[in-house]
Amino acid sequence: MKDMTTFSKLCDDLQWMMRDPELGEHIRKNPVNLARPKAPKPYQNESSKALSDEQLESLRAVIRARANQGEIAAARDYALFLFFAVSGMRRAEVLNLDGKDLEFREEGIVVTCKVKGGDYIGRLISRPEPRAALIEYLRVSNRMDALVKGGPLWVRHDRGAEAVEEERTLSAWGFVMRMKEYAKEAGIGRFHVHQLRHTFARIAGESSGSIVETQEALGHKNLATTRVYMQRIPVKRDKFGGEVAKRMKL
Repeated sequence: MKDMTTFSKLCDDLQWMMRDPELGEHIRKNPVNLARPKAPKPYQNESSKALSDEQLESLRAVIRARANQGEIAAARDYALFLFFAVSGMRRAEVLNLDGKDLEFREEGIVVTCKVKGGDYIGRLISRPEPRAALIEYLRVSNRMDALVKGGPLWVRHDRGAEAVEEERTLSAWGFVMRMKEYAKEAGIGRFHVHQLRHTFARIAGESSGSIVETQEALGHKNLATTRVYMQRIPVKRDKFGGEVAKRMKL
């Protein structure tokens, strides 16, 4: 911040010098303007932009249908998908969860995880659907004890994993490949898992009308980081106009 203040002051000083009749003869352009950093562009390329509501629902329906067919891996993926979709958590934060990182309360699941930057935070997931999907996955995979004894929450269920005795943690690459398969079936091209976080940001911004609330929901320390997630500036809701009009007897 101090560097930016110095930068702006130098730019203003040169602008003032250019307006001086004598100095302006020698200073035609402000060289500081050429070095001014450009504003960050929204991170909305094909591999990261937010999904539409229709695409999000189509993706959910495809994974749910596969899980309903008795695929244990699909049951796992459906629980994972819901964790990502309703919490906006980063990929590593969800995939690295241990059974002991979850605390089940009446109001929902409190998830404690290590976030970007090294801090540990607790996040409440109040929606019942992720909880139900997680319990269903652990039940059909005979892994309910993971919530008591601990251990990786998400494990592999492919033939390669079945060939060894110990559980193999689901890799980020393995999950990404599975999600790309579901996305293709749902008619979504060039899908990336990070789009779920962008989708959460879009819906949070549209629902709250506040970029600050969206920043808090995403866990960003810098508001500028949240801005690059937004496709448009949130429109602040009119909460008090009606009351003001009422008191003016409009």
